[in-house]
Amino acid sequence: MERTKKKKWHRARHTFFLRIQNFLFRILARVRFGYRPGEKVDNRSQPYLFLYNHQLTIDPLFLQLQLTHQTYTVAAEDVMTQGVKSRFFNFAQAPIPFKKATNDAHAVMTCIRVVREGYSIALSPEGARSFDGVTLGINPAIAKLVKMLKLPLAMFVLRGGYVCFPRYADKRRKGPAMTGGITRVVPYDEYKDMSVDELNKLIRDEMYVDESDESVITEGRHLAEYLERALYYCPKCRSLGTLKSKGNEITCLSCGNTVRMNEYRHFIGDIPVKTVKDWIGLQEDFVRGTDISRGDEPLYAEKVTVKTNEITTFSKKLVYKKAEMRLYTDRIEVGDKVWKYDDILSETVWDKSALDVYAEGKTYQISAEKTFCAIKYVNFYYHYKNVKEGNDDRVLGI
Repeated sequence: MERTKKKKWHRARHTFFLRIQNFLFRILARVRFGYRPGEKVDNRSQPYLFLYNHQLTIDPLFLQLQLTHQTYTVAAEDVMTQGVKSRFFNFAQAPIPFKKATNDAHAVMTCIRVVREGYSIALSPEGARSFDGVTLGINPAIAKLVKMLKLPLAMFVLRGGYVCFPRYADKRRKGPAMTGGITRVVPYDEYKDMSVDELNKLIRDEMYVDESDESVITEGRHLAEYLERALYYCPKCRSLGTLKSKGNEITCLSCGNTVRMNEYRHFIGDIPVKTVKDWIGLQEDFVRGTDISRGDEPLYAEKVTVKTNEITTFSKKLVYKKAEMRLYTDRIEVGDKVWKYDDILSETVWDKSALDVYAEGKTYQISAEKTFCAIKYVNFYYHYKNVKEGNDDRVLGI
């Protein structure tokens, strides 16, 4: 019996839908973000590996405006579990799904397959958006992938995303226009003899952006709204999960302290920090000072919904609805499940306020109300792993 020939990744319809996407998004980017694409890069005769910094969920669309040829984006598996929307996205653009915060060999092999067909690859080496406007750390596996693909490396850097639309927010702020473009192209011959560490440093340095304290004005009546998605620690009374935002203010429900965010995104009031970056630094210091052998008292508890990602059916499967989740220094408990940190492969924040837990060979997605803060679970998980494994405790994941 003859083996069925493997279908190509690229389909003619992908190019058709890409043209429609570029036409519509060029207008949207100009009107909504004041964005004007730069000079186009010809990637028709030569495929590239495009790296972009993660500022908005739609970053690849900004990049594609500057390219002459179809480019396939590596996307987190969550993007492929949104029902009908994911089915259409897969039909129209065929993104390359990967398991976030893991070394996904299947995604790597798909990248190689796409390149062999003559098409470029685009991905974010951060893998996630920051909550404070500072570029996150580069996944150490990125340089290995770059060297494996042996493609010209092109770096696309966007600026202004955090200022106009921070990750924790639901509403865009009025401010300066976003800008972006290809900042550097590194031919294979230029990086082939670099070590993995040297190449990662090159990528990190070239793509680093810090908008945490930009001296530009943003307008709006909801500048602090949903900040509790990023902030879970009160610097005044040291309580966890007691922050509540409204409009331009955020209040601790435990001690009553209220601070205001002004048009420069600075905090005004009785608080020892000026920016979101400073506040996140304080809460991470609190986590690092926590004894991982602390007793059986939970640090925090709340009601959540738990689902599993089902990529094959482009959907999610309900596991628990309104189950209590308890945060400990060495584990998470939810429903009748006990996930010890030693048994969890990874934890990450998905979108604005969901927690992805990679355990038992599955991806569990945990969500709750709109103000749910997933970061605290990720921070305590990485603190435990860092202490147990003797790693640098500066990085607490996201």
